[in-house]
Amino acid sequence: MNLRMSVARRIGAIALTGALAATAVLLLGAGPASAKTTTVHLFDKSVSSGAFAASGVALNPSAQAATGDYFVSTGTDYNGNHNRHSKKSVGASNLVCTITSGTSGFCDGVIAIGSSLLFIDHVAVNLSGNAPLKVTGGTGQYRGARGTISAQGVSNTNNNDFTIKITT
Repeated sequence: MNLRMSVARRIGAIALTGALAATAVLLLGAGPASAKTTTVHLFDKSVSSGAFAASGVALNPSAQAATGDYFVSTGTDYNGNHNRHSKKSVGASNLVCTITSGTSGFCDGVIAIGSSLLFIDHVAVNLSGNAPLKVTGGTGQYRGARGTISAQGVSNTNNNDFTIKITT
């Protein structure tokens, strides 16, 4: 192989590599945009909550929960916390947690904020503690969100103050 042919092949290979890279950028995007972390504070005013046996029958509030039992909570959400929050609701929440054994379980839920959603999708939890729930995704402005939702109970109510920390 002569030098001229070798240089021509190298130039061709470089041009092909550049063309493939440019095509990948067009097809896949220019790469991930810089991640944005957001903290949202919501007062979650309970609309309804209850505990149910695996059969769907409501449990007595003093009953000991068993494997397969579940609890459901829905609320209306306001910007702020229980001491100081917006007058107009900004969203709603729904959470269902199922006991798998003892104090272990999994939760599924959604929080709607405006026209966007945050998902808690089959997240393993320790139901005896107050560990944050993992955010597993979202829609709208929260598309692809990852993060946590912490709930602080408001004394003598079924209401909560949520602190939501998400990265999109």
